[in-house]
Order: sequence, then C-alpha cells, then structure tokens
Amino acid sequence: MGLNRFREAKDAFERALAQKLESDKIRKGLYVLAFINADTLAMQRQLDALGTQPNDLASSWEAETAAFAGQSQRARELFRRAFDLRKAKAVAAQSASEEFLWGATFGQCRQSETKAWQTFALAHLRASFDTVGLGLALCGETELLKGLIAEAKQRERKHTFISGLYLSIIEAAGEIEINKPALALQTLETLGQYEDAAGFWARYLRGQAHLRLKRGPEAAKEFQSIRDHRGQDPLSPLYPLAHLGLARAIALSGNSIASRTAYDDFFTLWKDADARLPLVLEAKKEYQKIGRSPVS
Repeated sequence: MGLNRFREAKDAFERALAQKLESDKIRKGLYVLAFINADTLAMQRQLDALGTQPNDLASSWEAETAAFAGQSQRARELFRRAFDLRKAKAVAAQSASEEFLWGATFGQCRQSETKAWQTFALAHLRASFDTVGLGLALCGETELLKGLIAEAKQRERKHTFISGLYLSIIEAAGEIEINKPALALQTLETLGQYEDAAGFWARYLRGQAHLRLKRGPEAAKEFQSIRDHRGQDPLSPLYPLAHLGLARAIALSGNSIASRTAYDDFFTLWKDADARLPLVLEAKKEYQKIGRSPVS
C-alpha cells in the first residue's frame, strides 16, 4: 500500500482473510483500499464485518473518510461517537485529538476552542501528544503550546518518535502560524530520513512555508510529492489539501492553466465538503481570480 501498489495490497489482505487471519488491521486495510477506489459497497462490507453493535472502530474509520472529504461536521460527530464508545482512556484520547486537529487544519479554530482545552488535558497521554500539539500550533494557541512542548521535552527525552520527530514538526507548524516560514524550514531540516513516520506533515508544512515565502516551484515540489505517494497515508486530509497547495504554488509561477487544473482536482476531491469551510471559501475566491468558476 505504501508503494501505491493497491491491487497487490488488496490481494495480500484477502489471502490473509482466506487463511483465517482475521484482524481489525486487515479489515481497515481493505476499507481504505475500497475508499481509494470509491467502492462504497466494499467499504460497507468491512464495516459490517466489525459486528452489528455500535462500534468505535467503525465510527473512527468513517470519521477519517469524512475528514478526508472535507465533511467537517460529519467527521466531528463521528469522532465524538467513537470517543463515547471507547472505554480505554488512551484510545478515546486519540478520537478527541483527531477531531481537534482536523478542525484546526480546516481553519475552524474558533469552533474548536472548547476542544482545545479538553485535548490539552488528554495530551498528557503519549498517544495523543502529536495530534494535540499540531492542532494547538495551527490554531495559534501559543501559551498552551509552550507548556505542552516544555513538558514533552522534559518527559519524552528518550522517546525518539516524539522528541526527535513530532516536536520539530509541531514547532515548525507554530513558526509558520506566527509568520516565520524560513525558521520553520530550518526546523524541518532536522528530521532527515525519519520524516515519513509522521505521514505527510513534514512535506505539507514545507510546502506551506515555501508558499509564505512566495517560492512557487519549491512549494509545488513538496505538494506534488504528497500527490505521488497517496499510499503512505491514504486517509490523510493532507492529500486533498496538497492539491490546493499545488494549485496555489503553480499560480505563483504564473501558469494559470495548470493552476486551474490543480484547483479542479481539489474541488473534485472535496465535492461533498462543507460549503462554509474557510478553506473552501478561500479556494473559490482564488479560483475566480484566475478565470472561471470551480467544478460543481
């Protein structure tokens, strides 16, 4: 899957099931592959396999696909349902923090204000630190973020995933938010070969930093890299947002035709997105400036 070899991945998952190697991870893999192929019947088969009772995994998977499609309201409802159904505190924290993070990514920080405090408390659990920290950074919650980072640096010095990876990504996101994109690029340089462990975040933030610096070709390279590697994080909303980033990067270079094509790709992926999302409204305004109305 990570190599975009989706047919081979599907065959491997199905062979595992045929050998009675039933697991939630295999079901999730088949659900994701069905989503990539827009096969709603196959997606439902995997949800049905989880059982007939209300299920936190089913709600979580559906929340992720809703977030990918820009359906923020539906994603929030499903993440909260998953939170309510999860008995383990650390697992419940993951649902709450993801709800907060994607709201922040979509520019809904005001709507997420209450959730920021709840998820800040949950961030004391290692399982939710990365998503909570990124959400706080994207929302400009500077004071909360300072406290979280200081605590993490003290507590997680030997935890490479946090101290060596996510702290840098969170700091870079915060630096972009306070309009220090050059500093953010310096911070991201420290990640080296481990950056893919954080999904698309390093590439996405580098693209955003280059956009702030008006470096179209450099930004386009980062966003195109996300588009080329869907399988590395196939449900990440950063994948459709990379299409928007690419459209903006190409526009900086003055190629209106190619820019419109990238905008069209973004609007197609987000054809069912919440109409009042700040990102949708901004994208439509930008699109109109370069020539025509977005695809319906």
